[in-house]
Amino acid sequence: MAALVFIALIPMIIGHFWLIALAFRESVLWGILCLFVPLATVAFAATNWQVAKKACLVYLSGVGLVVVAGIVAGIVVPLGKKPAAQVAQTESVAPAPAPVTYDALPAYTPPPPPKPAPVTATEPEVRMIEQVYVVNATNLYYSAKCRKLPENAYRVAKSVAVRQGFTAAACP
Repeated sequence: MAALVFIALIPMIIGHFWLIALAFRESVLWGILCLFVPLATVAFAATNWQVAKKACLVYLSGVGLVVVAGIVAGIVVPLGKKPAAQVAQTESVAPAPAPVTYDALPAYTPPPPPKPAPVTATEPEVRMIEQVYVVNATNLYYSAKCRKLPENAYRVAKSVAVRQGFTAAACP
């Protein structure tokens, strides 16, 4: 039954956002006021009734639907009637307080932290890509260990040099 109230909120929310959009169309100041100042939307609707008439009616129909849905769901009670929960509350007797004990609790001692893993002296082996120097004019590549290289040689990975068709050459 409470879902009726949430469904009835839909036209109210649509009407309110519509009024805010109309306020922003009128001026930025009206839009900001309608967003942040309570009752500014009502003032905007009253001063610009011809522009905001439809949006205001959608909003007010949403308010009416929320009230009707609240009465049907039993959430909103008409004036002059007391809710059943309020009548029952005035006739009830307060419960007796529960007994409280202040026994000392045993002291909590956390378990000792685990010992760290031993550090190994050897580090993992890092594989390096072998580098070579290639010369485009001769289609040859030279090892990076060569002391003397041709002037126009440039450095690439050996796998790249082999895939591009370069052949190995002895150091000059």
